[in-house]
Amino acid sequence: MIQIIPIDKEERDSKLIGRLLDVWQASVRASHHFLTEADIRVLTPQAEEALRQIETLWTVRDGLLPVGFMGVQERKIEMLFLHPDYFRRGLGKELVQRAFSELGV
Repeated sequence: MIQIIPIDKEERDSKLIGRLLDVWQASVRASHHFLTEADIRVLTPQAEEALRQIETLWTVRDGLLPVGFMGVQERKIEMLFLHPDYFRRGLGKELVQRAFSELGV
C-alpha cells in the first residue's frame, strides 16, 4: 500500500522519520556499494533533514511498517528507497508511475 504523507502533517514525526532512515540505511547498504559505513554515518543527518523537508513524501507500507519511500520536490523524484527485502517486487516502478500520473513528474 502506498500512503501519501504531506509535509504539513503530524504523521511525519520522529518515529516515522527514524523508521524511514532505517529503510534508507538498509537500502543504501544493499545497493550503494561505493559508500563506506563512515560515508553512511555522515550522510544520515542529511537524509533525515531531506525526509523532514521534502515537498511530497510517499511511503510504502507492509501493514503498518514502512518498507520504502519516495520523495518528490518541484516535479522531480529526489529520493526513492526500498528495504532490500522488498527489492524486485515492482514497488519502485509503481511509485515512479504514480509520480508521473499524479504529480506530473
